[in-house]
Amino acid sequence: MSTPVGPPGGDATRALFDRQRLGIVPGTGRMEALLERLGRPQDRFASVLVAGTNGKGGTVAHLDAMLRATPASVGRYVSPHLTHPGERVAVDGVAMDDAAFEAAAARILPHADATDATFFEAVTALALLTFAEAGVRWAVLEVGLGGRLDATNVVTPRACAVAQVALDHQAILGPDVASIAREKAGILRDGVPAWTTARGEARTALRREAARLGAPLGIADVAPAPDADAELEIASRGLRGSAVRIRRPGRPDVDLATPLIGAAQASNAALAALVALELGATPDAIADGARRTRWPGRLEVVPDAAWRRAVPGAPADAGPLLLDGAHNPAAARAAATTLERLALRPTLVLGAADDKDVAGLLAAFAGTVAGVVVTRAERSPRARPPADLADAAAAAGLPLLGVEADPRDAVAVAVAAGAPVLVAGSLFLIGEVRPWLLGEDAPAWERWQ
Repeated sequence: MSTPVGPPGGDATRALFDRQRLGIVPGTGRMEALLERLGRPQDRFASVLVAGTNGKGGTVAHLDAMLRATPASVGRYVSPHLTHPGERVAVDGVAMDDAAFEAAAARILPHADATDATFFEAVTALALLTFAEAGVRWAVLEVGLGGRLDATNVVTPRACAVAQVALDHQAILGPDVASIAREKAGILRDGVPAWTTARGEARTALRREAARLGAPLGIADVAPAPDADAELEIASRGLRGSAVRIRRPGRPDVDLATPLIGAAQASNAALAALVALELGATPDAIADGARRTRWPGRLEVVPDAAWRRAVPGAPADAGPLLLDGAHNPAAARAAATTLERLALRPTLVLGAADDKDVAGLLAAFAGTVAGVVVTRAERSPRARPPADLADAAAAAGLPLLGVEADPRDAVAVAVAAGAPVLVAGSLFLIGEVRPWLLGEDAPAWERWQ
């Protein structure tokens, strides 16, 4: 990987990241107290909340670009970041640089100390204050964990979205999909328009909660879907992305194309478009924003010239090399489906956090990948040891091509196998591998959240 350059920014950023060790503590009381001390910055712009297990980040990325095309000044808040912490907070498409993040962290820390705020709460407050002082019209906020008790849920949204809901973080959110969906429904508000692409028991639970709360919830699903409020017709454009047509009864169709790959990202683009329509965006602005959307690390194709510089001696016919942060079985199934439709059978480079369903991840990829090289995110104390992943791969019946402590070595082994390569299983892993492949510097702090 690229040479680590140490924690970015300075003392305040290091102190902020030290708060990761406090863990995740659900509840909005600390966040409300923190924002009161900061003068309630969340009241100085209009907010949109986007929740979900998978797809919320892609939905935020599309919606941010669509609203900027209206045109309007827009703040975007996402988590986690891939490489630099300022990626979490962007104004008009420009992420905070390390110096700006350091200065903002220094302002937030005394108030975070006074309120016992967690890392995520402090960074969320940092984002809201940044947006207020930048004078944005809209802030598009990715909900962190769940929804009802998440730090982002202190805002009063003008619209909401819930992307796909699946099993993840069961110890905090509940044992089944319906329970998790009910937690995510906590972002909904009486009279505030909302859309979802959730299916099955998650959709049923969301509908019940929306009815109880008085929230008008629209359902979007891939055609044919006669019970949906919006039908989505998705056409693959291969490695160039997807095209989507949104059909709504009695209303003109909306057509868009996104450079993001796969039906799941096409669905996210459509979900963002439906929310953007609620906020007054035109079909032309929506199409323009969709076309300009970028969302690194999600079935991202690394430029051939870049990864070949990082991995010299690669077979001439190797590639493409893709990065995907799929970290739970549902996300892995979506990635596997896309790979099958693209007729790609890659070697999988897998790293995963110790609280993830590794057996489920491997089962999702089992029929799609040619073999697996296991590794870990070097700077994440949460990462599962490669030897454990190797045992899981053997149990899943997957050909094990390597066990590598260094992700750089893992990618080289996978490339040497001659097939396309997919690096997946952890956004922390992607955040380490991606800058190395692109020849960029990477900060070297521990990654817990």
